Amino acid sequence: MKLNDFLLQGRPAATRSVTFRVLGNDAGMNGVVADARAELAYVSEHVRHEAMREADAALREAYAGKDPQEDRRNDERTYHVLCRALRDADDVRQPFAGTVRELKGALVLAEAHRIWAAYADFMDEEFPDEIDAETFEKLVADSKKNTLADLISSYGYAAVRRLMSGSRATPVT
Repeated sequence: MKLNDFLLQGRPAATRSVTFRVLGNDAGMNGVVADARAELAYVSEHVRHEAMREADAALREAYAGKDPQEDRRNDERTYHVLCRALRDADDVRQPFAGTVRELKGALVLAEAHRIWAAYADFMDEEFPDEIDAETFEKLVADSKKNTLADLISSYGYAAVRRLMSGSRATPVT
């Protein structure tokens, strides 16, 4: 089977709800803070690399061709990827923000970092690391005599989730 055959049989991609604070101005141009809600959606590697290229180009323009500090580059890339990952909570087919500029104007860096961490957790849970055969067998045995909390404490959430996820619960040999 080819890639498209698998995709035609696939399920809708998962999203993760996230809440955060945004800044803006009211009609009188007074500063306001609001609680916002959006969905985090998977960003393909192609789209992620496109976002990073656009972030790098924006920085080259802003810094007149000079190299910005690495943390500034990472911040800019974070906003560009989040602009693609954040989706309208009521219609995930629609972006949360129309442009990166709009998102940066409303989202302070600390909130952007918090949302980025939530996105990273979401990706880790959706695409967990493989479990080697020995760990898998030990986890199966331990699951018969330990609580879920104990299993998560010992093996981590991703490994336990992988065990519980049915068809994906197979060890790598």
